[in-house]
Amino acid sequence: MPVSLNIKMYVDVKPNVKYDNLLDLAMRIEKLLGPAIPDESAWGLDRPGLVGPEAINRAHNIWRIHNTYVSEKIRLMGSWIVFDYLFSKIAKANPLITCLTLLGLAKYEKRVILKNTYLVTVGLNPEKGIMIFLYKGGPSIEKDLDSLAYVISHIMKSHSMKKVVIDLETLTNAAYELNNSTIWKWTGWITKEGETIPGEIVKSKWKGDYEVKLKKGEWRMLEFEGRFGRIRLSLTERRKRVNVILRKNVFELKPKRNLKPIFDELSRILKPYKLTHLTYDQSDEAGILRAYTERRGIVATENIVKEEYGVNARDVSYEFRGYDIEAGEKKIEVKAFRNGDKTIELTENEYKKMYEEGYEIFIVENAWNDNPKVNIIENPKRLEPKGKERGKPKLAIETETYYEVKEDKWRKEVNKQKLGKV
Repeated sequence: MPVSLNIKMYVDVKPNVKYDNLLDLAMRIEKLLGPAIPDESAWGLDRPGLVGPEAINRAHNIWRIHNTYVSEKIRLMGSWIVFDYLFSKIAKANPLITCLTLLGLAKYEKRVILKNTYLVTVGLNPEKGIMIFLYKGGPSIEKDLDSLAYVISHIMKSHSMKKVVIDLETLTNAAYELNNSTIWKWTGWITKEGETIPGEIVKSKWKGDYEVKLKKGEWRMLEFEGRFGRIRLSLTERRKRVNVILRKNVFELKPKRNLKPIFDELSRILKPYKLTHLTYDQSDEAGILRAYTERRGIVATENIVKEEYGVNARDVSYEFRGYDIEAGEKKIEVKAFRNGDKTIELTENEYKKMYEEGYEIFIVENAWNDNPKVNIIENPKRLEPKGKERGKPKLAIETETYYEVKEDKWRKEVNKQKLGKV
């Protein structure tokens, strides 16, 4: 079954970090994006991130199915860095009980909440200064895609990155490029009125009415077929877009997966005529910015651990041990903040492990800076966190207990302050 994916493109991707080769840059991106972590139902995510063994094994264990071996999160395909990224957003469900309640036939005061999870396949070519997203989903997730692009630009210090606007000129040029190519052929043209014109007719009568209609935007959809699938150009009053319809065996995550020809071709036919500045979604409903902040906190802590204790840190943040770092005999919980309110929150598991096994807390401030400030609290039990209840988003509403410590209180217990490095 073919896989239909939307396309989003960014240009002026100019890394301003030191790296000796493409693999160095890829490893930096991998470390700072981190792995995706499925939630306890494996229908949504606890943390957005890269598709890798952590996500696959945890989901398979929850579903009790056979594991599929995947060793890599990120791959080099020629001059392209390629990886798959997952994120979840909460969507309200409308079960039968809600309808019956509206009719006065039942009483139900709880909300049922589901998580929609989205996949983005990223192709990043620093040499060409291009980044392309292949994704499933509509306009509702475009702000989240921009947040992911913004995070990637921050990782590379690519401050000039811009978003390509798909407009009539972009679509027209793409149609010309595809029409003149020897590896693509017309499969169809749909007019504004919905009439379908076979590809061979369009091709034979190209120089004339169809070329004029193309330039004027008097069409709804164009489709071309090539060796790895089809490219579809869509033009409506509400939306202009490019889709790629790939054969499943081309897109699937396999050892010999090679998306280089696809990204090469898309970067060839899509010309950046109109650009806009790259912004991010401040509401961060998908948790993309939050997850990045947490990863920077982990990396800053790893560097401090080596300097402070003379041992290498081991990141266990995705293993749900109740703390994030193991450093020899020491255990460390990391709390990272970009800015704003710096209230510490501990999950029930973190709170339990603090009393049972003991750990230090590293509180990382200004986590998006190159040298964030790291506050070390050696005995967090003295903080005496206060327990609170809140709703827990999953298939049905439940409550969860979390424990918090306000900033003014934890600052009194800081034993050391260090400057980290990310």
